[in-house]
Amino acid sequence: MTEAQRDAITEPIPAGLQVWCTNCGRSGEMQKFNGEEWTNLAGITAVSGPPVCGISKVSFQYNGTPVKYGTVFSAGGRCWLDRNLGASRVATDIGHIQGFGDLFQWE
Repeated sequence: MTEAQRDAITEPIPAGLQVWCTNCGRSGEMQKFNGEEWTNLAGITAVSGPPVCGISKVSFQYNGTPVKYGTVFSAGGRCWLDRNLGASRVATDIGHIQGFGDLFQWE
């Protein structure tokens, strides 16, 4: 499978899942999901190409905690995170409390 197909595997991804990534590494490589990220069989983080909006996930630290959010296209064609910062999951409707996230105030 391609890197884009691998990245499109829906969560939760089981730790130990192995795939052959045809366009990863120098000429394709076997990769394993370790529960947090894809690694090659040497245990080194899999090399990724540029992110693909709507498929790629974005990992970063927020409030001292590692988070991984998906990406989505807006109606204007821009790429956004799939949820608000601090939200525990993607909102399913306008009143979905777990999708609210944190409140920011700028002065």
